[in-house]
Amino acid sequence: MLQQLPSAWSASLVALARPALIRTPWARVLDAEAGVSDAAWAASFCDELGHRRVLDRFVLGRLTGCATEPAPLDASIDVRLWAAACNDQLGVPEAIDPDGDGPLIAQDATQGIELWTQRELASLHALWWIAQRDGVWAGRLDRALGWHVRSIQPDNATGHPWAVHAFVDLSLRADDRDVLLHAQQVVHTTLIARGQPDRFSALLLVDAARGLDRIGSQP
Repeated sequence: MLQQLPSAWSASLVALARPALIRTPWARVLDAEAGVSDAAWAASFCDELGHRRVLDRFVLGRLTGCATEPAPLDASIDVRLWAAACNDQLGVPEAIDPDGDGPLIAQDATQGIELWTQRELASLHALWWIAQRDGVWAGRLDRALGWHVRSIQPDNATGHPWAVHAFVDLSLRADDRDVLLHAQQVVHTTLIARGQPDRFSALLLVDAARGLDRIGSQP
């Protein structure tokens, strides 16, 4: 994938996502015009192994406009960010400094690298959406994305294409091929195990495509 236009990236991401969703109850997210207001439908999502993550209902909430309950105050930062990405009335957790640098979430020696990677990348994905409505977070997001390109391998431990739209967006604005290559590898990683994305990765790809459609439509 060497496309430079947001619209070309969006079309490619949806095409990759389609086989994993087309014969499932969640295929309707492939239709950008389809509105779904059934929160129970969103909450029933599971992947091919029957797993449901806390974040799943927020991912579907973003895609369909389903109502989502606010995350508990003691929820992890990534969950609270995703709740905020689904609800314009919710703000960014105070633990994230808008003037900070490096990753959004400090690494904790007591926390496994896989869990930290999952939470950090999920946070990047959600913060991109928040930054679209509140530009104060745009610089912080770009600094975190740049740090990831320099410091973290794109074939991350989660196997999910978190924040691919954010990396593509930055690569186009900064005309930075290294960031673009990072985004391409993030997508490629989702294909390694099955030859196509898993169901949850497919949802993330569709969400990323919606984000790229958004920036592609801007003057």
